[in-house]
Amino acid sequence: MKKVILLPALVCALMATYTVSAQNNNANKNQGPPSQPGERPADPHQKAQESAEKATKRYGLNTEQKNRWQGAAMQRNMERMNLKMQMQGETTPEQRKDIRAQAKKQNEQFDANVKQFLTPEQYTKYTKDREEHEKKRKAAAKNKKPNDKEIHEMEAL
Repeated sequence: MKKVILLPALVCALMATYTVSAQNNNANKNQGPPSQPGERPADPHQKAQESAEKATKRYGLNTEQKNRWQGAAMQRNMERMNLKMQMQGETTPEQRKDIRAQAKKQNEQFDANVKQFLTPEQYTKYTKDREEHEKKRKAAAKNKKPNDKEIHEMEAL
């Protein structure tokens, strides 16, 4: 009889321990530097630095260009953080449209800043990469399943 009661109690205790452990792992994922190559850092300074490193490798930036790229990326990241916070709150479709328009303006401003210090060859390669990235993003969006919020918005139309 004791074994019958003890075994389910032990199983429940192990499951509770596993659940708490999993929750702690998920809570700590966004803290500190990324542990996996695919993870992105949450810190705008670190994001700007990594962006400048990638651009240096990809486009062959010199030291001055790298510093200017990092400054432009930092400015864009700080502005983008504000937009992301707005988007996380309760927003209407019109507000989301305005936020997306602001993000597009920020991207255009970043492109204008970058164009000032990149050589024509570097800028051509940069714009080509942006266009390819945009095509991939749009293709991925077409294949994405709508979430509950998007389904609700479609039903409202």
